[in-house]
Amino acid sequence: MNKGSLWNKVLAFQFEKENDEYGFTVRLSTENLWTINFTEKAILEYKKFMYLAAVSDQMVSPSEIVDTVWHQHLIFTGSYNKFCGILGKQIQHVPSTHNKADYQAFIDAKERTKVLYEKHFGLQDQSIWNYSSIFESLNLKKSKISLKTATILGINAVIVLAIPFYYVLKPLYIEFDSAIFFSFLIIIIVISVAFLKIRNDFKLKEMVNLFDENSFVFDLTPHEIIYVKNTNLKDVLISSINKMLDDGSLSIRDKKIKVTRGIDPKNSVEKEVYKVISSQNNAVFLDLISILINKPLLKSISSSMNGFQKYFIKSQKFVSLFLVNFCVLNFLFLLSFTRIITGLNRDKPVLLIILFTLCLFIFILYFLDNLMTQFFRQTLPKFYLQQLINNEGNNINLEWKYLISGTVILSQPLHAIINSSASKLTYSGSDAGSGGCSGGDSGSGSSCGSSCGSSCGGCGGGD
Repeated sequence: MNKGSLWNKVLAFQFEKENDEYGFTVRLSTENLWTINFTEKAILEYKKFMYLAAVSDQMVSPSEIVDTVWHQHLIFTGSYNKFCGILGKQIQHVPSTHNKADYQAFIDAKERTKVLYEKHFGLQDQSIWNYSSIFESLNLKKSKISLKTATILGINAVIVLAIPFYYVLKPLYIEFDSAIFFSFLIIIIVISVAFLKIRNDFKLKEMVNLFDENSFVFDLTPHEIIYVKNTNLKDVLISSINKMLDDGSLSIRDKKIKVTRGIDPKNSVEKEVYKVISSQNNAVFLDLISILINKPLLKSISSSMNGFQKYFIKSQKFVSLFLVNFCVLNFLFLLSFTRIITGLNRDKPVLLIILFTLCLFIFILYFLDNLMTQFFRQTLPKFYLQQLINNEGNNINLEWKYLISGTVILSQPLHAIINSSASKLTYSGSDAGSGGCSGGDSGSGSSCGSSCGSSCGGCGGGD
């Protein structure tokens, strides 16, 4: 692997300016719903690919994810031209025309790229070179029907089945008094809900095993997991501020958070926190949170995690799980609802069963709503915590500890500030819009959209 000084220059190249808020990396993450670590890896692999393009005299070909980075870099024209200057040649993007004559040339280019990569860098990072998108590594096929459609069909089924349920159950209900009926129904509900809860836990944990071992899911930052669990960017910021107070990057004086000079932040969120607090000399805690929570970097965290959740709940596996729950719970609802109809037709008092059925209906809505977020609020955080305990023991990062213990691990001064602001501190991570502003030096207000994917053949190896 004799890469020499050229690779060192390529590796050291910075894609964005110091004070860019919606620069190359954040834009790339936000527009493609990529996580922080995945974005950084994709940029690194792009650098490796461009290095190979520079040292090869023949055409090389990127993966679709690398090509997405390349597409964005092309619209940052000043940065791209400077990068090509370091490479020593203007690397041309050559899209595939889908001509049969070109097909073999692109196949050869892809194989040549793999050989060159392994010669210079070792084995390819499969999370970047093996998939066409970040979510492909989840191995979850998209459901043929949406949850909305499934729910509508389920409701219609309940309406249609109400009549046969009535005629089947009426003879039994006539024989049961209210005490026996309620005892029977409550037992059935408890058993059914317990069964669903155990089955849901098992199935959701089982889905984790479907993910490829090099999937982005297993390389999330504590900030992303905290957001996944709480769906609140406020908690992401509090965990980061607490850690920076602990390591001396920040201090609290007169109930105001101030920076400590000469200490470098450890990650992108800390850098953003450090930068904002540095520029707000006398800002109160609420104002700092309000400013930080609307920064593009924080928005990129919420957008990537919300994108992950949307992809997950649209999968065939999850929709099937949801439908099982929906059918069982609606069966319970029909048992109760049919009792109301039977009572009305026999001029019996039905107020109690109506109230019971209404409570059951509300519980069903709650249960299904909780199922929609259970994987992200419970299953995935528990998986990470178990891995942390197994791998780190007592040396768990303070931000991870916030995931475990919440506000209990906060420093006393920060705890006091948060408590005094509690009634007003209601910022929610649900405001996960990607935002959008022109960034970088491209002079363009938007990116070129999605990557050309499989239609992109590669780039010319020569000048």
